This record gives sequence, structure tokens and C-alpha cells, in this order.
Amino acid sequence: MFSTQLPDSLNVEQYPMLFGIMRLFVEKKNDSLTSEYQIKLLLKGDTLMRTQEKSNRENVLNELPIFKEKCDENERILSFEFITKIGLSSDIILEIAKYLILNDAINVFSTNILLSLRQYEARVEIYQPANEFINMIIRKLKPKQIVSLRLNTIWYWTQPELDSLVISTNVISLILLNLQEINSINKCETYFPNLIRLSLWYDNEVSVRFLNRIFEYLSRSIKIFEVHCPALACSHYFSNQYNMTFSKNIGIEHFLLDISHFPLSSMNDCLHKNESCFLMTTIDFIQDMSNIRDVRLITNKYNINKLLDLNEWRRLVDNCFLLKKITLKILGNILQDEELVKKIAIIQEGLRQAVEFQVISM
Repeated sequence: MFSTQLPDSLNVEQYPMLFGIMRLFVEKKNDSLTSEYQIKLLLKGDTLMRTQEKSNRENVLNELPIFKEKCDENERILSFEFITKIGLSSDIILEIAKYLILNDAINVFSTNILLSLRQYEARVEIYQPANEFINMIIRKLKPKQIVSLRLNTIWYWTQPELDSLVISTNVISLILLNLQEINSINKCETYFPNLIRLSLWYDNEVSVRFLNRIFEYLSRSIKIFEVHCPALACSHYFSNQYNMTFSKNIGIEHFLLDISHFPLSSMNDCLHKNESCFLMTTIDFIQDMSNIRDVRLITNKYNINKLLDLNEWRRLVDNCFLLKKITLKILGNILQDEELVKKIAIIQEGLRQAVEFQVISM
């Protein structure tokens, strides 16, 4: 209740004010539960605080059920006590959530996980978000928490769908599945100006020529480039390869090639029957990244022999002056194979003065 005469010290233009009150959290002290509350300013003067719109009877009345929905959801979260029911601490749950895309985290822990993610300002990745999903999470998470998007495709999305993706200016990582329309990468820079990581995933093998054409559309802000695919097509596949012009990239500093879940092409798949063809093809491609500093290859133990050619690695080092580290991650134990261990040691010794050559058996 307010008197009709306001104190002189108060600014009349700030009124009327409309506040909403909801519980922030419930804490157990001794044998009793105590609640902490937060006060949300809904209306100040003639402005709705949530939308910054000028208020009228209709949008003020609409604001009330929106706030009630938030309160109801908040009460469901507090009453469910999901952390207690599954027997894990919030720290453990958040640690698990770090390795899940947001869609999967919600499937596992329900939307209740969003409160914890918001409280700790955890960074999240979302997959192929529908408008309804986006509308839900933007009410529960801070925009800056969304740092990564995983999309099947982007070239056939409608303009409203593309516009809805701009839910955070803090997106720094983009994962594209089976990208074919290379020129659609131009949209990345428009919608995600802070992008520094591009990761491409393919169900089928891809050619170096195709990947190199992507360089023509990449912004210089992309520092991390990843390719996950069954294999790279043999470089001898193109009969006119020596007449081709390949684009150089001066932005990429870190490159990852992951072919760990697929066998490499056999020697017979190379038109020149060259057992080192895969490594040659890969190094030819990496050399087009003139500012490369770090190279990582992931494969399985059955393919490691095809990657242990000192001359090819030396060729890469001689042409990439900023390269500091090469890492081979091998799925499977190779430590029992004395011949492989010896080959690795020879390469490490041969490159020791120039770069760090590391092999990790997982």
C-alpha cells in the first residue's frame, strides 16, 4: 500500500513499479529448511523490463503468466531434488554435463539441469536446435553460456530459422555434419562473428581438393580446423593434380584429422600403389596451412604403420616453419610391438631438433 503523496526524494517517473518474487534456493540448516528469495523487477515506469517495450494494459497482463510460468518451473526444480534422488553431487553432475551436448544433458537430467548450468555459468553446446528448443533455453540460460553449435546442414535453412540461431554472440565453435555446399560457410561469419573453431564430420571419405576449396570461404578468425572422416581420397585420384591450383590458408594454427573409427585405404587403393599415399596426401594438405603450429592425427593401431614415414614428416617440418608439435593418438595398445616402438623412436630422434613428435596410445 502506498500513500497518495510520494516522498520528495523519490523520482515519480520510476513509478509504477511491479515486482515479482520467487525462491532462489532451499537450504537445509540443522533439521529445518530455509528458503532464499530473489526479487525481479517486472515493470518500471512505462517500461517492461524483460522486453524493454513500452507498457500497455495488454503486454503487462501478458507478463504476469510468463512470470508465473517461471515461478512454477522454479518450484518444480526445487521440489524435485533431482540431485538428491540420483545420489550424485552437483559437482559430479556438472562434470558429467561438460561431456554432453545440452540436448543429451536435458534428456538425462531433465530441464532441471538448466538451473545448475545457469548458476555456475557452465558453457554448453547445442545440437540442431528447433525454434521451440531455442525459446526454452534462452529463458533459462544466459546467452553467453552457449559457445558451440552442432548442425546437420545450414544451406537449406529458412531465414527465420537462421535468425533464431543467433542466440548468442559468444558462439566460438561450429560443428557441421556432412557439409557439401561449401559456399554456405560464408553464413558462418555473418551469424557467428566470434567463431574460432570449425569441425567437419563426414560419413564418407573426402578428397583433399574438396577440403582445400573450403579455405576459399574461411574467415581468418578460424584458428582451429578439424576433419573427422573415414579416409582422405588418394591424391593420385586426380589425373590433372599437377595442374590444379590449391588455396593457402594463413589463419589456421591447429589442425586435427580423426580417422580413428575407420580403416585407412589399403595400398591397392592408391593408383601408384604407394603405401605412404595417405600420409603424403595428408601432409600435402597440411602444408597449405602456412601458419600451422600444431597437428594432431587420430587413428587406430591397425593403421599406425602407414603413418611412420620419417621422410614425409621431415617434408612437413621443412615446409611449415611455425610448426611446433605433432601428435599421433592411437586407439589400442602398441607398446607391446617392439618394431613399432623402434620406428617411433627413430622419427622422434630425426625430428627432435625441429618439433616435438608425440605418440599417445589410448
